[in-house]
Amino acid sequence: MSNLEWLRVWNELDAAQQERLGVAIGHLLDQGFVLKGPATTPDAHFRTLDHCEEAARAYLRVMGWDLRINRVGGFVQAIHPEGHGRVRLGKNASLLLCVLRLLYQQRAGTTAWEAEALVSVSDIQESFLMHSGAEKPFPKQFLATTLRRFHHLGLVALPRPFDPEPDVVLELLPTLAAALPDSALERVTARVEEYLKPTPASATNGEDHS
Repeated sequence: MSNLEWLRVWNELDAAQQERLGVAIGHLLDQGFVLKGPATTPDAHFRTLDHCEEAARAYLRVMGWDLRINRVGGFVQAIHPEGHGRVRLGKNASLLLCVLRLLYQQRAGTTAWEAEALVSVSDIQESFLMHSGAEKPFPKQFLATTLRRFHHLGLVALPRPFDPEPDVVLELLPTLAAALPDSALERVTARVEEYLKPTPASATNGEDHS
């Protein structure tokens, strides 16, 4: 879209809409995702981006970004063709993300429309052991640190205060489906198994950040 086309779309909004949209786009670029939230009180930024989709997309494309609105999942995502803004995860964090995505798929298929997808820490550990064949669950400290990181990324919602005890319940957010879309689900289980394969003795221990 050319600058003239973008200005045409932008100028179709009144001053108040332009201000709200500018704030919403800034929030979207800062967070990467904007969640719709409860149906009775949807997020103001989500409402603005949804209502002004054409102008929001035009605005973002001028800056080299694009917009994805998933109305079924209830989130808006900022996308960059060159992958700018993507988060790089180590091996174990990627493994946990795969487990959460599998759990989200299971819960989303069994819960009512717009119901929360809730899992316990025990559910996560059991799913990890079942899919991976590992002998030990995730270490508690790793789980606490990584789930807090996923919380800040908008992938899960943690209770406050959060301590990863077995009976503690957290919410899996629809943004997990964007982090690992349906087209990647067939590879998720294989990836879990691949991550758990023994590495050569000469390999470096710890997280793999390649």
